[in-house]
Formats: sequence, C-alpha cells, structure tokens
Amino acid sequence: MIPGGLTLLRPQQKITSAMISLASNSKDVWILPETIPADEHESNPQLVSTRSSALAPIDIPSRIADNLFWMGRYTERLENLLRITRCILGHLTNPLGVASIGRLTVLYGMMDQLQLIPEDVSTGSPSEIITEVILGILSASDRPDGVLDIILHIHQSAFAVRDRLSADTWRLFNRLRSDANSVAAQPNLLASSSVLDTLILDLAAFSGMEMENMTRGHGWMFLEIGRRLERSLNLLDLIGTALGSVENALLYEPLLEICDSVITYRRRNFDEIRLTGILELLLLDGDNPRSLSFQFTALERAAISLPESPNPQGVADVRSLIATLSPYLNSLKLETPIPREFVSNYLTEIQGMLQNISELLTQVFFSHIVPRVN
Repeated sequence: MIPGGLTLLRPQQKITSAMISLASNSKDVWILPETIPADEHESNPQLVSTRSSALAPIDIPSRIADNLFWMGRYTERLENLLRITRCILGHLTNPLGVASIGRLTVLYGMMDQLQLIPEDVSTGSPSEIITEVILGILSASDRPDGVLDIILHIHQSAFAVRDRLSADTWRLFNRLRSDANSVAAQPNLLASSSVLDTLILDLAAFSGMEMENMTRGHGWMFLEIGRRLERSLNLLDLIGTALGSVENALLYEPLLEICDSVITYRRRNFDEIRLTGILELLLLDGDNPRSLSFQFTALERAAISLPESPNPQGVADVRSLIATLSPYLNSLKLETPIPREFVSNYLTEIQGMLQNISELLTQVFFSHIVPRVN
C-alpha cells in the first residue's frame, strides 16, 4: 500500500481542533517512493487471486450429491403440489359462481389426471370428493406424496447433508414442518387456505437462500439440477392436463395461476386467455422463470460444471442429452388452431428425454444408491 493521509486546506493561520471540524476543503495525499517496481502489482501477495481455477474433481461425496439432488426435487415437488392444492381450494371456496359444477368437474378431472385422487376415495359430488382429497393431501401422514410425506423426505435428505446447510436453512425446514403439522392437527378448509400461503412462502424463502447464500460448488449444482428437472416435469404434466381435457378452456386460468404467471400473461395479452399464448409463455419464453425454456437454460449452465473425474464418458453423455433439450423445444411451431394431439406427443417426448437425463445422472454419480423416488 502507498503511505499517505488526508490533508486539510486552511488559510495561513493557527489551526485549532475546532477549526478542523469546520474545514470545508481537503485533499488526499500520497507519499510516492523515488522508484516504483514495474512488477510490484505482480509480486504483491495481497493482489494474487486465491480463487480456485476450476471445479474439476468432485468436491463432495456421492452420497451428499445424491441427497442434495433429491432435496432439490422434493422441495420443487412440494411447491408444485401446494400451488395446485391452493388453486383448487380457491375455486372450491369462492362463492361468486367460480366453483360451479362445470368448473369443479374439470378441476376434478385435472386432479385425476395428475394422479392426486386415490382409488379408495368416497363417492359423492365433485365438491365433496375434492374436499376430501384436499384434506387428505394436507393432513394424512400415511398418504404417499402428500404434503407431510414430502416434507418428511425433505427432512431426511436435509439431515443427510446437515453439515452443509446453514442454521437459517434448518430453521426454515423446521418451520415448514411446524406449519404443515398445524393444519394436520385440525384439518378444515378455512385453516388450510392460510396455511397453504404460509407453506409456499416458506419454500420461497428457501429458494431465496439457495440463490443468494449457497456457494456455487458441486453441492449447489446438484441441488439446482434436481430443482430444474422436477419443475420441468411438473410443468409438462400440468400442460398435458390442459391439452387433454375436453373442457380445457376452463383450465387455462388455473394453469396460469398454478405457474404464477397470471399477471405476466395479462400484461402481455389484453384479450381472453388463449392456449397459444399460454404455451408461448410457459414453454418458449426464456425470460419467464416458470417456463420450460428457462429451466433448460439453467440445466445447461449447471451441466457445464459437472465433475468429469468419476466417469468422463458418462458426464459427456449427460451434457449431450441436456444440450439437445433447448433446440428440440425451440423447433416446436405453435399454430392456430393448435393441433393438441401433436403438441401433447411432442411434450411427451421431452418428458422422456428428462427422465433419461435423471436416470443417467443416477448411473454416473449415484449408482451405488437405490433410487428412493419414482
């Protein structure tokens, strides 16, 4: 460092401490040596970068990578389930005609297509069945892929990597379980509505901490890949319900609501909600964090940092598969009217590609662990 200081400029008179506080003019003063070595900045150890050159060898055990990958998938799966449940609950309890028999019948069909309605559900009207199913999703501890079941899996994955999570992250996960248990203790639709909002905000807080606080090492990378894969698969399932339903127009707004894209769609389109606009926004819009295109770009960025040391050829295959996603998606041409069967088959192909990527990641990095989630 160059020695120096701050100099006060005053008229020629005696300077007192009181005058120093009132001084209005000052200058920085540097005391220069007679000669400055040309390579001083190169020899100064304080200016030498300490950043590691690359993440070539994997910096976490395979067990840790596996649990972070599934923790990302479970948190995204939980958010998707909560958003679907909140949307349906809102239409069920809205007294202004939105929850008509026709709308509830379509929502029931969507839940059935998403495999949210168990086989042993009681018979009754769509409203009664949906109410029973929603309360079961939120409060039944023995329901596979219910809220409590997914939170349990999140805690199990998080506990396996507890030394890599901050205290604030653990507080969030504990709060998530506490908030979910509050509605499970007294299951009713009125309490469920507010708790669903709270649980979604808990997950949003976790996402914010992941993006702003986690070091971009291999652990974060596997967590990110898990989240992006799961969000892509969930989005394809949701769009498939809109394409496959006979009364699909009644699902347009719920679909946008679940994907948190209502405001964006309304801002860009001033007419009634159309399937073409929905598909453009949720499939092809790379600026929408909820779109499929956005997920594929995030996957491509993460794949660049995949460690090659365990299996160079396997990693190359993973990268090659991920690299084909965006070009294949962008080759989809949306026309009016949209050939729904063609688009549905097209998206089914992408689902298969994503499943292949997940299976290949398991083979390359987690092959010694039996997959715990279908």
